[in-house]
Amino acid sequence: MNGSMKHVIVSLLIAAAPMIAAAQHNLHPGATETLRNEARLLLDDHHYYGASTTADASGQKTLPEAEGLMADYWLKEPGTERRMAEWLRMHPVHPLTSRIALMRASLLVREARYREALSLYNATPIDNLPQDELSEARLYEAIACIHTGQVERAEQVLESIVGSETHGMDVQYYLGYVHYIQGHYREALPCLTAACASYDYRRSAPVLLADCQVQEGHYADALQTLRQWRRATGATLLAAEADRIEGEALYGVRHYDEAIAPLKHYVQAVAEPSRTALYKLGMSQLQTEKYDEAALHLSRSAGTVRDAMSQSAWLHAGIAYIQTAQKQRARMAFQQASEMNFDPKTQEEALYNYALTLRDGGDMGFGETQSVYEQFLRQFPTSKHAETISHHLISVYVKNQNYEAALAALNRIRNLDADGRKTKQQLLSQLASKAYNTRNYAATIDYMNQSIAVGPSSQAHYWKGEAEYQQGRYDAAIADLRRALSLSADDTDYVVEANYTLGYALFKQKKYSEALPCFQKVADMNKQSAYRSDAFCRAADCQFVARNYDAAYANYQKAIDTDGLNLESDHTPQDYPRIQQAMIEGLRGNYSRKIELLSRVNETGPNAAVALFEKGKSYVASGQKAKAIETFGALQQKFPQTPQARRSVNETALLYAESGRTDEAIRLYRSVIADYPNTGEAQTALSNLKDLYTAQGRINEYAQLASQAGKALSPRELDDMTADAALRATSSGHPEQALAYYKQLEAQTLSADTRTKALVGQLRAAQAMKNPTVTAETASRVLVSSRLNADVATEAHLCRGLAYMAQGDTRQGVADLQEASKNQRSVYGAQATVELAQYAYDTQQYQSAEQVLSQFIDSGTTHSYWLARAFVLLSDVCTKTGRDVEARQYLLSLKSNYTESEEINQMIQQRLSQLK
Repeated sequence: MNGSMKHVIVSLLIAAAPMIAAAQHNLHPGATETLRNEARLLLDDHHYYGASTTADASGQKTLPEAEGLMADYWLKEPGTERRMAEWLRMHPVHPLTSRIALMRASLLVREARYREALSLYNATPIDNLPQDELSEARLYEAIACIHTGQVERAEQVLESIVGSETHGMDVQYYLGYVHYIQGHYREALPCLTAACASYDYRRSAPVLLADCQVQEGHYADALQTLRQWRRATGATLLAAEADRIEGEALYGVRHYDEAIAPLKHYVQAVAEPSRTALYKLGMSQLQTEKYDEAALHLSRSAGTVRDAMSQSAWLHAGIAYIQTAQKQRARMAFQQASEMNFDPKTQEEALYNYALTLRDGGDMGFGETQSVYEQFLRQFPTSKHAETISHHLISVYVKNQNYEAALAALNRIRNLDADGRKTKQQLLSQLASKAYNTRNYAATIDYMNQSIAVGPSSQAHYWKGEAEYQQGRYDAAIADLRRALSLSADDTDYVVEANYTLGYALFKQKKYSEALPCFQKVADMNKQSAYRSDAFCRAADCQFVARNYDAAYANYQKAIDTDGLNLESDHTPQDYPRIQQAMIEGLRGNYSRKIELLSRVNETGPNAAVALFEKGKSYVASGQKAKAIETFGALQQKFPQTPQARRSVNETALLYAESGRTDEAIRLYRSVIADYPNTGEAQTALSNLKDLYTAQGRINEYAQLASQAGKALSPRELDDMTADAALRATSSGHPEQALAYYKQLEAQTLSADTRTKALVGQLRAAQAMKNPTVTAETASRVLVSSRLNADVATEAHLCRGLAYMAQGDTRQGVADLQEASKNQRSVYGAQATVELAQYAYDTQQYQSAEQVLSQFIDSGTTHSYWLARAFVLLSDVCTKTGRDVEARQYLLSLKSNYTESEEINQMIQQRLSQLK
């Protein structure tokens, strides 16, 4: 309920209060004794109303003070409330205290002292009152509650006296009014309809009823109620409210032209018109194209309040402003409505219109156009306006070069037309180019895949192929670049670049025969191409790999003669192809020509180090080692940080090593390791040093160096190096050194097998030293090894047996030799058998010697040397036992069948000469 209506109704409520009592207590004056007697009787029966009216009618005060006050209440005697207050102060406990207190409270309501009255109602028992007094007290209590805003309490109090005989119509009116101010219009309708029949409420009840009917949408009923009210009462205090209600009813039935007049009358008549009335007046004027007035009243109805009505008012005020070309006001009105979310549809339309006003010149220069477009699509992605806003937003993004956002907006449009698809591909191209230039190749590929999904695009395949090439995905790059070329004409801007990159992709995969025509095409297509020189070089490289040196040489020359940049290899046009020509001359064996070409390379260019290195290698190949060392030295001095300088140090060290300058070689190798750690050259130097240190037996020194270089030898590598040093010492005739290495190997190894091999090596070294003591001791250690195999055991027994024999311990010596001879499959077993026969021969046990030898010969041994020795010794046995002819036959037969050993031949010749 609006403020002015409430003010009018309150005034009517105050006026109605005395009317209640007057209507119910209409006295008939008369002053006779009979009346006084009647008053007493009525008092005895507690009929105070009758008693008081009878006594007063007689003109004599015959009642006690309390009863008199009650009578004065009903008679509305002036000063009654004051006297009641004094009496209640003097008589806080009295049989009539509650009744008089409640009567006083009602008097306070009549005097508009509502809060004092409510205090009495709250403090006074009420249930024991006579029914008529109870109804009256409850009614006034409800009125006090209404005036103090305690509407719910008023409703409860009124509900308690519904059906009152004396105040039934009053209860209906006030109960209807309570429902009305609570906005419970449906509940108010029957109460106010009943009150309209009352004379006391004929002025206000119909107006309230009509407003309820409007609020419930019963517009025709409201208009009928107002017409009847006007005919019955004419102009009253509620005329303005009636105009409002009439206007709102007419608005409700869409009679906008008719609604304007009563609503305007209302607005002009009251100081603070209802927002609803202002809204409906503005909307009626908008519907009837009275835009200036519409904008005024709608903006007034919105005010500073934020609710659904305000939201709608600002939206429609904006529409009115648009019609009167007030764009800035329209923008602000739409903005106001768009910032409220009471009604999503209203907010959607407001935000849409706000966006349009910004597009049409309403932007204040703070970039709000873009943000409003984005807000709209974020809040209303499925709106019927979404596509329109998306197109506008895309234009803004493109203007601001925000291609990512433009693409995202375009993707929200479900069905793109041909122009939309073209725009999308253009955006994707822009994004791909940006991503490619920042080396974001994955994003480039993604964008181009999206472009290809929109429709065939040679450009998309081209950029995708370029990005894939940069990622090293050569198969994919080849496929896309070939697809790009198949979709392009030869005069397309990027055909040269596509062929160039395609050639490189094939080149990287070593598909030189396929890469060659791509590079050749680049070289032939455009005489001014920046890629031309490099294309000649790469074509020549393909031919070089295919060993087509003449064609390669010619293309390298074209690269030299072409004015262009060698893009991928370097930035000095002639150096790389000239070096390659020099390499071809080297392959042809023409080292002097190779050196001549290399001498033409720019001495300060990026290829100078390469040229010096190749020149040094050419000197090596042509046998000019001194010049090679000199050239490598110049390279190390001029370009010490280049890979070629590092390699040249190793090359120089190798030359020193080959010349026997081992110490100088070692020094250079060590300098490479120290100066260029963690490089391939350092690894090469370390590997070459291994051979030199091993040859010199400096195993521990090398192990320490390798550890310092971050390549510490594993236990196995150290074992292998020590074993290699031992073998080198053995092969060079230094068994003492070999023995020392084998002892070191035994001490350091973690492998049981290697430890056994070390022992066997010591055994062989000791035997080579002809040291029977060490040999015997070492053989014994070998024989107790857990990793011993049969052949090694046989060798150990043989060596120990021979050592014992050399020491004169023939008993143990023979025992070991006999043990070894059991394994005649082994060469050591074969030797042991012959050694046993020799011992028997030397001790003149000829029969025993012959028996051992015969068995050995008949065994079918495969060891031809010891078989030959057996035949020679058997001939000696025959000679000693007087069988010279037989001895000669053995020797002649051996001479005819065995020619492998000069030692055996000499033995045969010596013995044959003695048998003549």
